[in-house]
Formats: sequence, structure tokens, C-alpha cells
Amino acid sequence: MSKKETIGNEAMPIELTVTKEKEMKIDGMVEATKREVSNFWEIDECSTIYVPVDDGEIRVLHIKPNKPVAKRPLVFIPGWGGLVEGYTDFYEVLHDKVEFYFLETREKKAVNLTEKQLKWI
Repeated sequence: MSKKETIGNEAMPIELTVTKEKEMKIDGMVEATKREVSNFWEIDECSTIYVPVDDGEIRVLHIKPNKPVAKRPLVFIPGWGGLVEGYTDFYEVLHDKVEFYFLETREKKAVNLTEKQLKWI
């Protein structure tokens, strides 16, 4: 059984707690991946696909580098309210390495839905 640290009223596994040492290590890893890249949704290599759904369609952005390092594509579905502009740092890590699909969920402006479908959102 792993050790637990109490946070509030709940016990959390020690592996999930963030110490100063872990925080510095994570910051170092993030800094090591920093690169200056274009906004992936604006570059020529980004294609836009509209996937049909009941009463509308969902926009999917697709990036495929010439020589991806990863063997499989990444399918990224951001959480509720997540906008494509908020994932620039995420793309810095993937740029020219990974083919990926960015699915925009139904609450985004880029999604084409009928008035009937919008009532459910």
C-alpha cells in the first residue's frame, strides 16, 4: 500500500503530491520543449474537415507533418469551453513530430448546428 498525504479531509497518494523538487523538474521538462511555432490552426499544413453529426457538423483540424516521429496519430478532444487558441503550448511539443486531429466540441462557434440542435447545448 502506498503512503498517503492528507490534503483537506482526503488522503492522497504521495505519488500524486507535488513537492518543490517535482515542480522544478516539471518546469525544466516544459522549458526543454519550448519552441517558436506558428498557430497550428492558421498554417498551410492544417486542413479543416467537417464531420457530420445529427442536425449539423463538427469542425476537425488535421495536421500531418511530412515525417512524423510518432507511428499513430493523436486525436485531441479538448474539454468543455476549451478553445483552439488555448493549446498553442501543447502544439509546440507536437510540431513536426506527430500527426494529430483537434476536434472542436459542439459549444464552439466553428460548429455548424441547426437551431433545433442548439437548443440542447
